[in-house]
Amino acid sequence: MKSNFRARAKKQLAAIAQKAPSWRLKADRSISEKIFGVLEARWKSKSTAIGIFRALRDEPNIFDHFCQDSRYLLAFPRVSGEELCFASWSQDASWRLGPFGLEEPIPETWPSIELSALNALCIPGLAFDESGRRLGRGKGYYDRTLANYRGLKIGVAYEAQVFQEDLPAENHDISMDVVVSETMLRVMKGQ
Repeated sequence: MKSNFRARAKKQLAAIAQKAPSWRLKADRSISEKIFGVLEARWKSKSTAIGIFRALRDEPNIFDHFCQDSRYLLAFPRVSGEELCFASWSQDASWRLGPFGLEEPIPETWPSIELSALNALCIPGLAFDESGRRLGRGKGYYDRTLANYRGLKIGVAYEAQVFQEDLPAENHDISMDVVVSETMLRVMKGQ
């Protein structure tokens, strides 16, 4: 069942990857602004720590918008065994190409930050649904990482990745509290 949704989502992402760079820039800016709105509504403090990600070529690129904004302490994930660990960002920190083709922090140049210290996490996915369910790329890194996370979970996607029908979910799948796209902000019940 998940494989059918993954195939559909990958088709959507392939179409998005072909869109004009100007469309992507506008969509990415809109997504970032909606995330900023969510964060500002919850936290006014400059010491708010947010986990974000470096985008794959078919994912929304929120990196540039967040790195230009000094309101938040930023942290980025890197693969460590079967989980993700996070490191605090600074402009002079170095990156390396990680095991899945993503740029990730070089441990020696980035101070580690505990997952529990992050107020919110921005999380990519192949697809999301209207209830906040997330379909990842199939390796389970975010689900394992989020299993004990109590902060705000923000799903980040293009609108074409948000399915009207329910995504299949297993016991280990972690739902989002908020799903943000270029056209919509969906806040899940209880948030």
